[in-house]
Amino acid sequence: MKIEKLPSGSYRVRKMYQGTTYTAVFDYKPTQKEIMQALSMKMDKAKVSKQRLTFGVAAERYIENGSVNYFV
Repeated sequence: MKIEKLPSGSYRVRKMYQGTTYTAVFDYKPTQKEIMQALSMKMDKAKVSKQRLTFGVAAERYIENGSVNYFV
């Protein structure tokens, strides 16, 4: 884990986990607990957003959300 003070006065924390680098920026000097919470939330978001969809599934979700009303 690497903590850097930026020229703006903010603090940037970088941590590499399983080959992926996660970054969090704080306006103040964070504690270890705050760093771990922020990075774990980023890791959870990354897991959710990396789901693979087929074109058919993505199209069905798009239509179900009411974004397309061409088929009425």
